[in-house]
Amino acid sequence: MSLQPVEILTRTSRTKVRFYADLFAFLILIVGIQLRFSYGAGLNDQFVLSPLGISWSDKTAFVNDFFVSNAPQPHVFFDFVTSYGYTIGALSATYFVFWLATLAVCAVAIRKISEFLSPERFLVGAMLSALFLVAGPVTILGTTTIALPQALPHALGGALVLLALSFCFEKKWALAGFVVLLSSVAHVQQGSIALAILLFFLILDFYENRSLRLIPYVLILASSATIIAILQSRPVLGELSDFVRVCNEYIPYHCDSNSWLPNRFVLGICAIGLLIIVANSRKGLNFDHFRIFVFTYLIGGLVLLVVEFLNFPFLGEIIQGSNGFRIFSLLVPLGAISAAWVVIEAHKLSFKKLLLGLVSILRFSHCVN
Repeated sequence: MSLQPVEILTRTSRTKVRFYADLFAFLILIVGIQLRFSYGAGLNDQFVLSPLGISWSDKTAFVNDFFVSNAPQPHVFFDFVTSYGYTIGALSATYFVFWLATLAVCAVAIRKISEFLSPERFLVGAMLSALFLVAGPVTILGTTTIALPQALPHALGGALVLLALSFCFEKKWALAGFVVLLSSVAHVQQGSIALAILLFFLILDFYENRSLRLIPYVLILASSATIIAILQSRPVLGELSDFVRVCNEYIPYHCDSNSWLPNRFVLGICAIGLLIIVANSRKGLNFDHFRIFVFTYLIGGLVLLVVEFLNFPFLGEIIQGSNGFRIFSLLVPLGAISAAWVVIEAHKLSFKKLLLGLVSILRFSHCVN
């Protein structure tokens, strides 16, 4: 008689299975990104993000550079990493380690959420999630995937947000708070998203248990202080018009939804559809918070999208200037994890949900992009 997955996990160390799930997801991310994009340093976003850190080590570098002088990005941690790597003469190697760390955090977060959604089949779920992530869209509703072929602060920050979310699902509040603090250091905008997510779950927990969790609230205060300190040192909203101009002229795919091709909206709809299928199909008391989070997150993000798309006075510019669509940074990894769940739990779905899920997966995946 064949063993069911849950029986196999009771006979094998669950810790060992988790290790293999983390390792396989990590390797799939590395190999998949390499095959699809090929790793590179000093390209694309790093043209904007690296000069300030380099100028700290070399005072003659990037003198009068526009971004260094007029629009320094609030990525202080990345600036320190860049300065350190440049100082020791190993900037490329430093960036490579940064990139590997990003993918390692992402792999662990993917496995943890896969295990939360499907405790009996999370090994396969983590591997499929990593595969769908590297095969999925690069940009979606104004933000980018975590699975990028270079070291970037928003990718590390996004991976940490995903990890914080996984701890929230497990109700490990202190660990979630610590990761929120790390994400705030890595990328203030991603840290703000992680902070809001943790606060949201703590409110749900208080409503359910009528108890205050001291440690996570202390860490929330520390994260808030970190974000405020960084933004005060790098007042990115000091000249809102500059950032709106940069948005419209150089990075419209980030923050000008009126310029997006229909395909960008379709990819977003597919990821949202996959998340909704999982939220409406997975049952259980511990899953209620996931369902509430999914619908709150999607409604909040869609409200921002509508406000910017319809060019609401002032609010539309605030969303553009602050790159407000960063809120969708979780959409690609959660869409990938949801796609994996639809595949491994297909036998539990109605024909209608399965058909919608498979169509969304095909459109979400790179093979038909």
